[in-house]
Amino acid sequence: MIADSVLEHAASSRVSASLLRLLDTSSDLIAVFAPDLRHVYVSQSVCNYMHLPREAILGRRYDEIVMSNSNAQRMMQAISEVFQTGQARRIEVRGKHRLTGETRVYDVAYDPERGDSGAVDLVVGVSRDVTALRFAEERSRADAERLSILLDSTGVAIAGVDRGLHLRFVNRVADGILRGFGVRTPGSLVGLHLDATRPTGAPDALPLLRHVLETGEPRSEEHALETADGTRRFVIQVHPERREHEVVGVVVLARDVTAERQRESQLRQGEKLAALGRIAAGISHEIANPLSFVYGNLEQIHATLVTVERGEALTHDNLIDLREMLDDARNGAERIRGIVEDIGLLARDDAALIDRIDLGDIVHSATRLLERSEKVAHAGVELRLSEVPLIAGSTPRMMQVVAALLHNALDAMPRERDAALNRVVVTLATERDEVVLTVKDNGLGIPESERANVFDPFYTTRPVGSSVGLGLSIVHSIVASHRGSVSIEPIAGGGTVVTIRLPIPED
Repeated sequence: MIADSVLEHAASSRVSASLLRLLDTSSDLIAVFAPDLRHVYVSQSVCNYMHLPREAILGRRYDEIVMSNSNAQRMMQAISEVFQTGQARRIEVRGKHRLTGETRVYDVAYDPERGDSGAVDLVVGVSRDVTALRFAEERSRADAERLSILLDSTGVAIAGVDRGLHLRFVNRVADGILRGFGVRTPGSLVGLHLDATRPTGAPDALPLLRHVLETGEPRSEEHALETADGTRRFVIQVHPERREHEVVGVVVLARDVTAERQRESQLRQGEKLAALGRIAAGISHEIANPLSFVYGNLEQIHATLVTVERGEALTHDNLIDLREMLDDARNGAERIRGIVEDIGLLARDDAALIDRIDLGDIVHSATRLLERSEKVAHAGVELRLSEVPLIAGSTPRMMQVVAALLHNALDAMPRERDAALNRVVVTLATERDEVVLTVKDNGLGIPESERANVFDPFYTTRPVGSSVGLGLSIVHSIVASHRGSVSIEPIAGGGTVVTIRLPIPED
């Protein structure tokens, strides 16, 4: 028996016949070597793998068996070192199968077996097939390299942070931004605490990260940073990183939105000018009437004062007439001033100013502006405004929202229908912790197939040249910036209702 031959070769070895029989059934490739590096035992799995009978392997060295010469030399060198040093060795062998041609990878461990004298009598080699594991690791490394290239090529700064708020990785963009903001740490930033990498004058984002680490809920904020090139705006998104349902860190994405915000501002201003242009004719007519009235009364007053200069006395009736003319002129001027103030709410560019605003006042101002438009001649506007709490926001931006919604509702009215049947109803109310504004019309409505696109920039259902398609897109953007929501729903029988919900601030 093979076990007997091994024991005859090294009678003092602790390798027993029962152990060898057990090893003979293992799926691992097991071989025992004598000091001359020749095989004195091989398991059946070795024979199966080599496609050789046991007799063709026993008594031979690796370089005497059909296999890669480089692998044979490496394996014999490892066995020789175990005999010389008495220390176990471990190597990895990669080669093509002699029959299938497939590349296989084996983890080979060589361990010494000592006799009673303490000298190494035999070396036991165990080869385990780790092909699937190694290929998976290589694919994982390749995927990681590709991901690293992708992360470095994007314009978004990306960083990983552990629960101790130390950097675990930074991509090229994040590294460049941090160093550009004054981080002077030589070498890699990985391992540094976030306090050590915070740019001078930057807002403290640590509370945002701690919130995500504690709750596991992703969060997003926008911050401004002062740089040598001026103020830059960044949207910071923080996402939890989980392992076995436990938040072990966060991934931070910082995107420079300075140019984007500038474009949005230009688009908003362009839409404002377009809205002003749409109601310009009505406003011109509305201003011309009181202006001519003021001018006529002032001419009469001037003529009366000229007679006084000539020495004529003013009678009591003359004084009453002068006061009435002055009152009329002042009323006309007040009317003009009201029109100008309403226009100013829509046109001025102080969108960054956050204040306590009354949506009811804004609805009234927007309605007065549109009442001077010819579109109102084709529909009636009904206001159902409850008293609501003040909200935090930008007056000109919310003025733009209401004006855009009213204009869209009036524009949806069919011109061929009797104007008395065209109705726009504006409702303002409080629901729980929100102020809810609805603009409801009985116009042509929006087709179901197009409803999903109404908030897309430059999308419009109107004829080419009549609209640039920015109204609802900007409405959505402005409402979102106020932490609110906007929805559009059809009305049975025709028409549309637009609902805006805005949070009531706690303070």
